[in-house]
Amino acid sequence: MVTIEVKFLTGRFHATPWMRHVNEGVAEWPPSPWRVLRTLVALWVRYGNITDENIFQSILKKLSSTMPTFNLPQANQSFTQHFMPIKEGSKLKRALVFDNFITMEKNAKCYIIWDTIELNAVENRLLSWLVNKWMYFGRTESWVEVRLVNYPVKANVYLAKNQNDLDVELRNILIACSSEEIYKNLLRDTNELREKGYLEPVGTKWATYAIPRTLIRINPEQPKRTCLIDVDVVRYTVINKPKPLVSETLLVADLARRSAMAQYGRINSHTVTKNLSGKDELGIPLKGHNHAYYLPTDEDKDGFIDHLTIYAPNGFTDSELVALNKIDTLKANFGEWEIKIAYLGAWSKEELANVVPIFKKSKRWVSATPFLLGRYPKYYRSGKPKLNDVKEQIDGPIDQIRKEWDLRRELNRIKAELIEISEPNYKSNQIPKHKYRTRRLKESKNRPELLYNFKIALSSPVSGPITLGANCHYGMGLFVPEGEI
Repeated sequence: MVTIEVKFLTGRFHATPWMRHVNEGVAEWPPSPWRVLRTLVALWVRYGNITDENIFQSILKKLSSTMPTFNLPQANQSFTQHFMPIKEGSKLKRALVFDNFITMEKNAKCYIIWDTIELNAVENRLLSWLVNKWMYFGRTESWVEVRLVNYPVKANVYLAKNQNDLDVELRNILIACSSEEIYKNLLRDTNELREKGYLEPVGTKWATYAIPRTLIRINPEQPKRTCLIDVDVVRYTVINKPKPLVSETLLVADLARRSAMAQYGRINSHTVTKNLSGKDELGIPLKGHNHAYYLPTDEDKDGFIDHLTIYAPNGFTDSELVALNKIDTLKANFGEWEIKIAYLGAWSKEELANVVPIFKKSKRWVSATPFLLGRYPKYYRSGKPKLNDVKEQIDGPIDQIRKEWDLRRELNRIKAELIEISEPNYKSNQIPKHKYRTRRLKESKNRPELLYNFKIALSSPVSGPITLGANCHYGMGLFVPEGEI
């Protein structure tokens, strides 16, 4: 048995998997055997000597002849984002980059185990000497202490056998193929391979490993509570290039809901949470608007969705937060639509009141996304609109928005009256109705497809979010304080 112990001194492992871009928000875990062997070769080129090269190549051939298992600590994926200077011609510009990494406890240990490999005394001594010079793993930020251990270590991560196992998370990692030219393959320059059109390094293949979900740590420091009324907001940033248009709001929100429910079901024995689904045990939609809102937003005002906010007026449970933390991709069936997002954190809306536009307090609000009518406006057979007591069309745009606000006041005990409604801007030129997708890619249209933009004034300031009308839980009818759009 050959076992390498890697101690992560800072509790971080920075490495991007092969075939993935750094801005995709994916970090490699567990460490790929190919990366381990490449690191050994890099150490050998720096510290080795020509007289022992045959011994070192023998070690590489043995380590590449079989696939290792792992003993991993509890870990989670995180990221930071920052601007890097790039030079374009004579100008210096800034590019937003994501630094994705695996986090764990400081000094946590990872073991890479080759059960069926035996080294002779000379090989064992050479490998032990070499790994003791190992100072970082992956990127230079990942400080490590590495040693060869001579006692048995029990693995907790193996090659995947049952692809439908719900208690594990499957990860594809790059391994070396057994070859007489393993040393030559490991020395190949990455830029040279890409220039020659290789999609993968020469002498490699992919292997699927199964990580028990108990090793994927999600906010372990939080105490167990059945409801976190002080944590009612979860936020993500969109890292796709290009980002989805604001006109894709309904579709993005629906994919977010489906992803949240799928992640919750995977870790809770296929059960459903009413808070995230918006339906009861019988599949009947909930009343009262106290379940989760999925709100895609354009916060830099460029016409593209850059953030996703999930807001639940009654807060989130621990199990719901675990599920939401795991969402990193919004994906439609058959690969028709895929959006990469990165988890930013969980807060109470009060903490975001001065930071995120939709949670600010104001008396005057304007439409960020159009108000979608839930009922058809009423007309006489002659085509003349039916009017109510205040001379407004029954179920017309103004009548519906007034009723929607009265319902919110009743449910949420808001004291502010709706005192002014601007004449609605019907199907604005900036975001025409026909460019707004339905919630699903192939959904039939069997409802009023009437979209209106409003400005409303209230008798006293209220804090957001304010979402009114049909599909308000999916980002439609979202209002922001005047001046924020």
